[in-house]
Amino acid sequence: MQFLSRVQEKLRRNSEKRRQIFLRNTSLELLKYVVGDRHFPWWIKLYFISIFASLIYVAVNLAVRVFVKWEDTPVIIGISSTMTPISEIPFPAITVCNMNQAKKSKVEDLMPGSLGYSMLQKTCYKENAYGNSPESNHRYKNETFPNFILDVSERCEDLIVSCTFHKKKLPCTDIFREIFVDEGLCCVFNLLHPYYLYKFRSTYIRDYTSTNRFADIAVDWNPISGYPQKLPSSYYPRPGVGIGIAMGLQIILNGHVDDYFCSSTNGQGFKVLLYNPIDQPRMKESGLPIMIGHQTTFSIIARSFEALPNIRNIHRTKRQCIFSDEEELYFYRYYTRRNCESECDALFFLRRCDCIPYYLPLVFSNATVCEAAQFDCWNNAELQIFDEESSKCKDFFDNSDYQRNGDYFPTRLNVQKDGINLVCLTKLRSNPENNVGLMTLSNTVEVLATLTSDVGRIFSKMHLIQPKGEINLLTGIRIAHLVLKHRQGKNHKMRIVVFVGSPICHEEGDLVKQAKRLKKEKVNVDIVSFGDHGNNNETLTAFINALNGKDGTGSHLVSVPRGSALSDALLSSPIIQGEDGLGGAGLGGNVFEFGVDPNEDPELALALRVSMEEQRQRQESDQRRANADSTAPAGADATATSGQPIAESGAGNAEANTEEAMLQRALALSTETPEDNLPDFANMTEEEQIAFAMQMSMQDAPDDSVTQQAKRPKTDEANAPMDVDEDYSEVIGDPAFLQSVLENLPGVDPQSEAVRDAVGSLNKDKDKKNEEKDNQKK
Repeated sequence: MQFLSRVQEKLRRNSEKRRQIFLRNTSLELLKYVVGDRHFPWWIKLYFISIFASLIYVAVNLAVRVFVKWEDTPVIIGISSTMTPISEIPFPAITVCNMNQAKKSKVEDLMPGSLGYSMLQKTCYKENAYGNSPESNHRYKNETFPNFILDVSERCEDLIVSCTFHKKKLPCTDIFREIFVDEGLCCVFNLLHPYYLYKFRSTYIRDYTSTNRFADIAVDWNPISGYPQKLPSSYYPRPGVGIGIAMGLQIILNGHVDDYFCSSTNGQGFKVLLYNPIDQPRMKESGLPIMIGHQTTFSIIARSFEALPNIRNIHRTKRQCIFSDEEELYFYRYYTRRNCESECDALFFLRRCDCIPYYLPLVFSNATVCEAAQFDCWNNAELQIFDEESSKCKDFFDNSDYQRNGDYFPTRLNVQKDGINLVCLTKLRSNPENNVGLMTLSNTVEVLATLTSDVGRIFSKMHLIQPKGEINLLTGIRIAHLVLKHRQGKNHKMRIVVFVGSPICHEEGDLVKQAKRLKKEKVNVDIVSFGDHGNNNETLTAFINALNGKDGTGSHLVSVPRGSALSDALLSSPIIQGEDGLGGAGLGGNVFEFGVDPNEDPELALALRVSMEEQRQRQESDQRRANADSTAPAGADATATSGQPIAESGAGNAEANTEEAMLQRALALSTETPEDNLPDFANMTEEEQIAFAMQMSMQDAPDDSVTQQAKRPKTDEANAPMDVDEDYSEVIGDPAFLQSVLENLPGVDPQSEAVRDAVGSLNKDKDKKNEEKDNQKK
């Protein structure tokens, strides 16, 4: 016992010694000055205790915040340090569709009122009272809408002429198969076999099995496990093997223009879509148009999003993404956002019309395809295409799906890009003189593209935008105002289009104050607000009301609720339609300036625009001379009267140096309209329109030259050299010169009767003027 007590005492003394050494050398002030040394007064000990308590509070608070942050957003997105070979991922699935919805040789004999005619109207997207058709409810077993589409549509063996993949020429019927999409019967390449893609067989899935001995073997693929370990020598979905045009897919398409009956758009051509091989394609929303008679090349940029397996333990609502094998779908074996939305749409049509459109998955084995009797319900359901039950897919994100060029990205950022595309194309097509710039609003506002008419430059900058930070709306509007204020074209109206998809942190009073400044500078602002963000609409409404004032309507606020298509909302909004509601050029508007479509004949439209501008300038000069004559004193001599326009012109130039005068002039020029006695351009032929444009641009040429001479300030005649003005009227009136110009204009027949009459009338005017000059000389 004594031995044990001696050992315990020794251990106690050693531990106490070590404790004292630790307390003397520690950096923790509480232990060193309060616990270790008892000679300090109480107020010093209290000071170190308060400091230590403050440190503990800050440390615990930071730890709690980090934990809460992790609970809210437990997923961290980073860039992988390892590259993925393109041979390990499949080449994108490619769907090709002919815009011609029905061959003329197949449907030209259909009689109105028949069942086939009703199906044809639906195929061509034409309005029709389908339920009033006497045969809509009476049909044979094989007279179904899918069979009708198969009968009247272009087949793949006729549409695709030649196919080359990886520098090898292959039979097109072996690599392209027929598939139903929302634009009818199309041809698909490299899509996963239906045996692996769907859960059960459907009568409306085209058979992919080929009897040709060159056909590849179908294998399974999914974004999580990838390809099987054992692969045959030739299989599909085919992977990529190299970069460049030669290592991709090259096809030659035949549009069969002579057999066109109706188009899915406003013209002839094709639509192409590139997407994930396990996805459901949507040609209407994402299809890229291809012109007939042109070579088109698509570059593919693959982005792969991979998730670590350990985040499976985190609940979906917290990680905000799901794995492809976590969500169970009715019809598809693999979950993707597009497949989920397709099933949601199918269930929506099934609830509304008790049938499913032919291009959507038959989510139940006993579900029926919509026929002519349900076409009216089908059309009405397409106008809504959203209800409370069909919104469950909208909150999920497929983390393992990869995105490709031409595919649809269901994020707010990409929705904004689609809207910007629409706005830029509308503004630039409506007037070739318009300029568009691009800037971002997050954090430090950045100007990506200054004012330009090059739409390619805008698009290239726009695709580099990445989401970051918070929106800074007020600073963005101020910088956009400065950019417009120092623009080169002072005669152009200033307009700012803002896309807001985030909560606004600015006070309403600050925005209203900025709106009043913009109103003084004659700046219009259009705001597109989307996403459900509490008080955004109230704040933006106050901003627009302050900008418009009591009677103003130049600025607009377009609120797009969740579940609606932003591009569709823009198409029907004043931002695209304009104040007159005529629509953007080439984007749904059917009324064109001067009655001429600038997309079909840009040369004629430009000639008419230039002619009208010259006519307007001549009217302005005549009006200024008339005002000068009326304000001149009665006793003034001829010299003073002729000098009055010179004085007014000098004063106008001095005044134009101020920004207010420039804005007033721009507004005056933009609000003036041409004279009302213009001919009906819509009923004139192309030759008559060109001839009239030439007459307008050449008439009153001598008066214009006199006006320009009258505007020049007088100089000392003795010292100043004699001015010699070149007279181009003789050159313009030369028949040989006019003949050479007309021969070079595209689509103009110089031998037509209208053009010959126009040239002859100009020659007669020239002969009359020459005779008058000869008579004056005599």
